[in-house]
Amino acid sequence: MTSEIRVNKLTNRIGLSTVTFADSGIGVTVTGRIDPDTDSARDLGTTSVRWRNVYADTLYGDGSNLTGISGVTINNNTNNNLVTATGTTGTLNGEANLTFDGSVLTNTGSTLIGNDIKSSNDDFYVYSYKGGSDGQVRSGIQYDGNSQRLRLFTGTNERLRITSDGKVSISNDGTADGLLTIKGNSDATTTPSIRLLDGSDTREVSITNTSGDFIASVHGNDNAIHGHIKMFESGIFTVATGGASGSLIERLRIDSNGESHFKQKLKVDYQVSGSDYCAHFRNQNPNSYGVWIQQPNPVNVGYPLLAVTNAAGQPHFRVDSGGKVYANSGTGTNHPAYFVRAWAQGSGSGSANGSGGLSSVSRPSTGRFLLTFATTMPDTNYAIGCLGNNNYSDTSWHNNEGTDNVSVYFYSNGSYQNPSKWSAWVMR
Repeated sequence: MTSEIRVNKLTNRIGLSTVTFADSGIGVTVTGRIDPDTDSARDLGTTSVRWRNVYADTLYGDGSNLTGISGVTINNNTNNNLVTATGTTGTLNGEANLTFDGSVLTNTGSTLIGNDIKSSNDDFYVYSYKGGSDGQVRSGIQYDGNSQRLRLFTGTNERLRITSDGKVSISNDGTADGLLTIKGNSDATTTPSIRLLDGSDTREVSITNTSGDFIASVHGNDNAIHGHIKMFESGIFTVATGGASGSLIERLRIDSNGESHFKQKLKVDYQVSGSDYCAHFRNQNPNSYGVWIQQPNPVNVGYPLLAVTNAAGQPHFRVDSGGKVYANSGTGTNHPAYFVRAWAQGSGSGSANGSGGLSSVSRPSTGRFLLTFATTMPDTNYAIGCLGNNNYSDTSWHNNEGTDNVSVYFYSNGSYQNPSKWSAWVMR
């Protein structure tokens, strides 16, 4: 049977504070809202008489007095501490060593396993650690605020350093520190300290260091070395070039004492100004040798050891490997040049006023003069000339030609005469 009681208002009996539904089996069904008559002034139950269960789709309001809610605990809840989760228990923790004040993220904690971002005083660190409990650094970046330098580590070794004054150091153990220092392995024969590759990795310039000997090499796309420069710890400097076969030939060598060796043709093509020289050779030693050109042994005679040409390549002067001298001397073509090997100019007393190529000049008897060569002649097939001056008609000749000496005679008016002036010369 359906019953209804329709009222506008239920009020308590005088002297009672509540309206009670006495039958405990009776429920109340509400088809509308239940509203308090005043905002935020009425309670649903009390602290001692509570509703057992409250079923609702959504709860609104202050939940600060709610208890027994699992997974919402925040430990160490302090201003600026960043919150981290602990396992699957639902517990949150405010990290005392990891804070964020709205503009600066700070980590002042100790080493962490995994990845570590840490700031201490003026230093800043970014480290990566091996996944595990050993705590060993696998890589990292450090900015040292005191010395204002940036360093990069792999393992526990520093590999790269950039200092505050712009110096860059690359090392395998962190000990190098220079304007630009690249420190390779102890033996970099097969592992260059520096490699510069083209886009296809087929051509390469490499620098290696083997026990203090540095080698800069150029590799072609055939993987062969086409040239290199070597600087030895002993002070020797060499340059070698070669072809696609990889067989290098030393072209230039400078020894530690300063001697230079050129193994191929040396071309000097330089435009000077004024009266300057393309090449200037000066020996500071009192025993002053200039330029020494030495022919090989054996040698094919006739090829030039020294040659001077005009702009068209036509010869002005040359000395061939057989020792012959050729000169243009205004004739338009090169011809062999023959030189005076010895000469003398003297007076009737027998002494020479001047001479060349002779060790002595003497007068064994009147009108007869003996010329002794300073250097022995190769044979007696030389030409002699002599000329005397006196008050008579002159006749002069030479005799007794030898490889060591030769005699010249002056004869006039039936007898040998001593000219007041005389000259003699030998050509070979």
